[in-house]
Amino acid sequence: MSTIKFKQFRDSSVLHSAAWDEDTEGLIVIFHSGAIWHYDEVSYDVFLNFIKSSSAGKFFNSSIRDKYNSTCIYKKGVSNVQKAQETQE
Repeated sequence: MSTIKFKQFRDSSVLHSAAWDEDTEGLIVIFHSGAIWHYDEVSYDVFLNFIKSSSAGKFFNSSIRDKYNSTCIYKKGVSNVQKAQETQE
């Protein structure tokens, strides 16, 4: 059974929260805009530095965004699941 670590960012104007999965080293970042992104193979050390940094947004921009393979799970009211269902119909 995998362990999920979770952090809600109370002082960030852009980031709402983040969750990290121990088994997959997958990082999910939820933005205040409602967008949800998944980042592949993010180490626990990077996750810890992210959630403990004095500015999570600055850390995210310099050390996570565009550094890891990522997938947009949800953005602007349409999820990838909805898109996949629409293309199959």
